[in-house]
Amino acid sequence: MRIDFHISDVAGFQKACEAVIRNVGAGTKAATEAAVMDILSDALDEVPVDTGTLAASIFGGTYNRADTASYSYGAVVGFGDIRGLASELGAGAISWIREPNNGINPKTGLPASAYAARVHEDLDMPHPNGGKAKFLEDPVRNYAANNFTRTAMKYWRKAINAPYSLVSHGNQHGGTRVWKGVDQ
Repeated sequence: MRIDFHISDVAGFQKACEAVIRNVGAGTKAATEAAVMDILSDALDEVPVDTGTLAASIFGGTYNRADTASYSYGAVVGFGDIRGLASELGAGAISWIREPNNGINPKTGLPASAYAARVHEDLDMPHPNGGKAKFLEDPVRNYAANNFTRTAMKYWRKAINAPYSLVSHGNQHGGTRVWKGVDQ
């Protein structure tokens, strides 16, 4: 990205830079949301299914991290119950992609949160109807290893190249610069 500006248009340059920062912030949120959706999809493919209660308890969302800059986002993904998790993370309001549903298993009478961790961690537990242990951990690790950089770059490029990002127009030899898209 090249930034050119006429020395007399410092205020326009500052507005354009602020627009780019806002674009990158929006891109960061969009990239975090895309990551959550991909992880949720992969986790649903791997979760063991008996009654469907555990699979139905999947949740995921993003939040603006309270401990960092305003354009820094975190994510929550899981199965079962989320009560207390948001406050433990120092998270503001969670923007749900899929809201928590701690349903009751019709066979056992237990909520999904009562057995989700055991089913996830027990490598020896049989799953005759498909699925496997580590049904959330593996998708998170695979996403981090194989997709994170690609997703981050995709949304970074979109943010930088958005129509309201910094674009200068004018001749090459000192004409007036117009910062297109800023506050339009």
